[in-house]
Amino acid sequence: MRLFARSLRLAAALALLAGAGQAAAAELAPHRAFYKGTLEVKRAGAGAMAASGSMATSLERACDGWITSAQSIVDATLENGQTARQDLRFAGWESLDGAAYRFTSRQRVGDAELGVKGSARADGPAGPGEVEYTQPGKKTIALPPATVFPTRYLMALIEKAEAGARQEVGIMFEGAGGAGPQRAAAFIGARQPAAADAAARLGPLAARPGWRMQIGFYEPDSRSPSPDYEIEILQLDNGVVTEMLMTMGPVSLRFAMQKVEAVPAPRCQP
Repeated sequence: MRLFARSLRLAAALALLAGAGQAAAAELAPHRAFYKGTLEVKRAGAGAMAASGSMATSLERACDGWITSAQSIVDATLENGQTARQDLRFAGWESLDGAAYRFTSRQRVGDAELGVKGSARADGPAGPGEVEYTQPGKKTIALPPATVFPTRYLMALIEKAEAGARQEVGIMFEGAGGAGPQRAAAFIGARQPAAADAAARLGPLAARPGWRMQIGFYEPDSRSPSPDYEIEILQLDNGVVTEMLMTMGPVSLRFAMQKVEAVPAPRCQP
């Protein structure tokens, strides 16, 4: 099941995926989305004969920030006939100005469980930052200059796509699994109109234009042309993702949206 270990990080990135750009700030629609996953590609050495799963993500607006969550369950049948389940959960809060971030995650594979918890700060758009982990053990790591947190990265992606850019590269930190910052390189396709049947199948939040994007995740100082893992998504202009293909080594899992629902905005004091 190590092949699926990064799916939490992928789900977390998608649940959040806001940064300053030349265009007006992207307007994200608070929502909850539900997906069904199936094994799309199995290459030599995959170790899994079959796999299926489910995922739920949410992006909610609070008065002081964005609250995000992701839950994924993947069931796999291995080449030796054994079955295994990986249950992954993530939650995060990011301040509206993108300067502060808190996160917690839990990963269970069989009887083994790993919990991660911490907080981070970014010292301005070009400054460095710092992460303080409190679980599973206390440690502090530095963040490179210009590191952004996931919601800010999502907004930057949409803003760049709206402006006609075909690529966006940045350093992002989301914390799931206890790993450090990542270099995220996104390739952005041409703008696509809303699918004709999207409203009927999935509701009005899915009836929006968007872009197909391929995002590779690397260690910040990696010189390898191949990413550690990658995702392909259909990213709508309101922050909703309707399709995703997660590639982890020799295995690719496709997650198709089953439902998306709006989350009411909070009532905040002026």
